[in-house]
Amino acid sequence: LADEATSALDPKATADVLTKVHASNQKVIRAAQLAKDRAQSREVIDFASTLVTDHTAMDEKLMDFAKRHNIELGMTAKGAAALDKKDMDNLTDIAAGDQFDMQFVQMMRDEHKKMVDELTRVHKASNDPMLKEFIDEILPTLKEHQETAEDLLDKARI
Repeated sequence: LADEATSALDPKATADVLTKVHASNQKVIRAAQLAKDRAQSREVIDFASTLVTDHTAMDEKLMDFAKRHNIELGMTAKGAAALDKKDMDNLTDIAAGDQFDMQFVQMMRDEHKKMVDELTRVHKASNDPMLKEFIDEILPTLKEHQETAEDLLDKARI
């Protein structure tokens, strides 16, 4: 049965999805590490710490999943870094304080919304039970992060 499930994988489509999630994880981790040092609000600092922990664990699961199923990701970490350079440059250019907090939280809301929407779409369209299981495992965390970012943006004190 495990061999049947493994052979059901569409390696190219799965690699594309995993590559997008990996790139997103790397972006979130880098931005959150910066926010841990620059954020003003205790809530934003705590959120950044949670993001680093959760996305590091998520990326380790992703890499393990890819390795177990012999799926080669289509982008290196260096390539992923180039994709989000503009966002990171914008964030880095902002001095620590309330403006940084707002920019960081908006960036996290947008990044998480993009991944939640993409993974929800892929989950509905995919016939790959292994990929669906992986998405089911990570989607709740991404949704929780998106909701936290939206809640922080709704609060006037950041």
